[in-house]
Formats: sequence, C-alpha cells, structure tokens
Amino acid sequence: MRLLVLHGLFGNEREHWQTWLAEQAAADGVDVRYPDLPDADAPTADGWLAAARPLLGPSEDLLVAAHSLGCHLWAHLSDRERRPLAHRVVLVAPPGGSEVREEIPSFVPAAWDGDVLRR
Repeated sequence: MRLLVLHGLFGNEREHWQTWLAEQAAADGVDVRYPDLPDADAPTADGWLAAARPLLGPSEDLLVAAHSLGCHLWAHLSDRERRPLAHRVVLVAPPGGSEVREEIPSFVPAAWDGDVLRR
C-alpha cells in the first residue's frame, strides 16, 4: 500500500494532522509520499501539478489524503489525467470557490463533478 498526502496552502507544517498521518503510516510500514509542494505560500496549479504527477504510479494500491488546497490539486489531477488515479481518496476541508478565486486564482476552476470525483 502507498499513501500520498497532499498538503494545503503554507505547506507541511509540523502541527498539522497530515504530518501526524504521514508519520504514523510510515511507522506502520506504508510507503508514504508527503511532498513539500513548491511555493507553498504562493502556489500555482501548474507548479503543484508538476510536483505531484510523478508520485502517482499505479492506482490499485494508492491511498490519497488531501487537505485544503491539496483537494483542489487532486481535482485538477483527476480532471487532467482522465483515468482512475487512486484506490481511495479522502478530501478534507477543501476551500470554497470564491476563496480560491480571490487568493489562488490559478487553481480555479477545480472540477468537482461526479466524473472527476469517481476517478
């Protein structure tokens, strides 16, 4: 089993739940990928997509936990790849569309339709 953890705006802060999850999973022998996505304070969708794509691999054994802006990254990955990317995905606290449009416009529009979410 592999776990991909995608952080939100401002990155892999030590006190966030996703850091705890990555550490716990690794201690249990899970192959964990918890990338420090580029320019976490002022990200671009293209920069994060380029960093995340190489971490995908086969979908059969991939679990994904995405937080905040990482949820929008996952939606963009799913929309652009047009294939199943993971066995299971947990999206935690995605920011609202107006918040993303105002603060991080390159992440809009994140496709949240049923086809993207099923992939």
